[in-house]
Amino acid sequence: MDRKVIHIIFHFFVPFAVAKTVWQEKWTIPFLIMALKFLVD
Repeated sequence: MDRKVIHIIFHFFVPFAVAKTVWQEKWTIPFLIMALKFLVD
């Protein structure tokens, strides 16, 4: 796989994993906030 594709995948996987680990019940809003930070990068 291309490194850029892997980088983009991690931009969504890592925030998802962190949100599901820290906020088990209400993980959607923290995930969206962290994933939308991708637009800045």
